[in-house]
Amino acid sequence: VVDSLQVLSTDRHSVTIQFTTTNPTTAVVDYDLDQWPKSVVDATASTTHTMTLDRLRSGLSHDYEITVTDTSMVPQTGITRTVSTNAYANSGLPTGWSAMDIGPVGLAGSTTYDAIENGGTFVVNGTGTDVFYNQDSFQFAHFPISGDFTLTLRVEGYYGYIHMWSKAMTMFRADLTDGSAMFNQSINYDDQDYFYYRPTAGAQHTLVGSSYFQPFALPGSAVWARLVRSGNTFTSYHSMDGQSWTQGSTATITMPVAGYTGFGVCGKNNAYLSEIVYSHVSITQP
Repeated sequence: VVDSLQVLSTDRHSVTIQFTTTNPTTAVVDYDLDQWPKSVVDATASTTHTMTLDRLRSGLSHDYEITVTDTSMVPQTGITRTVSTNAYANSGLPTGWSAMDIGPVGLAGSTTYDAIENGGTFVVNGTGTDVFYNQDSFQFAHFPISGDFTLTLRVEGYYGYIHMWSKAMTMFRADLTDGSAMFNQSINYDDQDYFYYRPTAGAQHTLVGSSYFQPFALPGSAVWARLVRSGNTFTSYHSMDGQSWTQGSTATITMPVAGYTGFGVCGKNNAYLSEIVYSHVSITQP
């Protein structure tokens, strides 16, 4: 199907390939066939195609197939090939941090830490159906906390399976059961920042508010997020640069003094793993 093929570049979340054909063709590359299938299309008839496979999970082998169509209009698909993305280093989680799946997940999640990248980067993989209503289902990286705190982080991007409501987050929860009382700033892939809480274990959530910010679909997009507890008042913030902050929502509700703060991933599908990368994570207390 192709006369020559080369991998021009690879990084942690994308691969760029280039190939030629004898006659001018249009081209489609279907990839991640054994994970959550994606496609990239070059609709311009040409003998050379340069195409980027993006939104890939890091440190994995990804399969792909090339289909080309010439003036005969008969698509021809080549053999399945593989290419690997670069991995983050695994330095072990920082002191005090742990991670686990909470609730009914479909595939086991994981959280690793690269101590060098961006001064410290958490790579969180997981499935999960939702963090909402009266039960949660997600991978949670957490740190024990008591009293007032400020959790700040930067959401670098979403990879693997992506749903419009795939969730990054900043969270406080009373315990590590799936129905725990909690406050959550849900940072969805569709760029809507929801803030809600579960006042007691197993209770229906209460929605406080929502706001929009920069689309994650833009190349290189990222957003900063912050959750602040002062007494029983919880307030969410977001920022494009980590310097100028916009308040999202705030609510006051009686919650346990001690619990866990952290972040994670809920992909919104228990069949496929999602990866969300966090950097610049800090927890401060008065």
